[in-house]
Amino acid sequence: MTLLPAYDLRRQRDRLLDLLAIGETYPLQDTPLPTQTILVGFGELAHIPVYFSQLDVRYTLYFEENPVTRQDGGSVVVSGNGETVFLETEAIAEDVTYTIWATKIDSGRQSRLHQQVQIRVGLDTRLHAFIRDLPPLADSLLMPPPALARFGQTVAVELEASQEGIDYDLVVLQPGTAGEPELAQVISRQTVRGNRQNISLQIDDVTMDIDIRLRATRSGAGADAPDQLSAILDVVLPLRVRASQQLVVSALPAVVDHEAPAQLRLAGAQADVSYQLFARPLLDADYAYGQAAGAGVIQVPVPEAEPLPIYFPPAGPAWQLPADFVSLGPAQTGQESLDFDIPPLTRDTLVLVQARKA
Repeated sequence: MTLLPAYDLRRQRDRLLDLLAIGETYPLQDTPLPTQTILVGFGELAHIPVYFSQLDVRYTLYFEENPVTRQDGGSVVVSGNGETVFLETEAIAEDVTYTIWATKIDSGRQSRLHQQVQIRVGLDTRLHAFIRDLPPLADSLLMPPPALARFGQTVAVELEASQEGIDYDLVVLQPGTAGEPELAQVISRQTVRGNRQNISLQIDDVTMDIDIRLRATRSGAGADAPDQLSAILDVVLPLRVRASQQLVVSALPAVVDHEAPAQLRLAGAQADVSYQLFARPLLDADYAYGQAAGAGVIQVPVPEAEPLPIYFPPAGPAWQLPADFVSLGPAQTGQESLDFDIPPLTRDTLVLVQARKA
């Protein structure tokens, strides 16, 4: 800040008149203040400089028509010393515009400074968030424990006490290259603007394990303000996704000779999933003769014949095999298409594919 000669001349003149008790002077109303918006972090104190203060003047911070008070109940006030002095604000939680009143210490005459001071709050990265309506992954050592979602499920994240006017996105952090910082890849359905209340953000069709992060962004509010502020919130929300159950399984061939080997092909296998075959002979009670496909009944295609209706084994917990099924061999790791060898068969056989994630 450069001291203007005209301002300094009036400042020195008024000081001399006060010392000689000639006339009545008032505080100078064009005492320089910051011309740019002051940016502070959420919950932090702002220090407002009063440049080239007057020696015999006390400066008091006002919000609207009331003096700003400190935690101890006193006003935010500072006495001029001819140099730059600072007014320390209260903790800043939202954008605010202050005015400053100047008071002659000896006479009590007051003036309001022409300039106002604008404070913009930064981004609060300490907000709490959680994944809604999903169970935690059992026996996890992570804190918080990961939420467990089905493959392709829509996931909702709730952010508590969002900042008003701040835009929020759900992101995953991708490693940067060649020493560059991490990159935030947006995964939420849409940006949601904060309103001081809890807000909900959604991810459509989750397909892989991720650690969900929240990014807060605020756009510039004027030519003298930063164009954009952005920060990643501290909270980390681990999400684990079950293996897909919608893969295409086909037998090669669909009908085999007695005691002949066969193969089972799994299309669309996931790279982070291991697959294993389990089987048991089909019993008479497994055939659903005369029933159409529906709940609990599947139609098995048979070449050059009518589809064969089979009762699907009762479903238990997702990780638990139905009774009487035995392994047909070791597990294989997903790689788009997997072929499994099936030992020679002597009976119609029901084969299940178990998908397991580490």
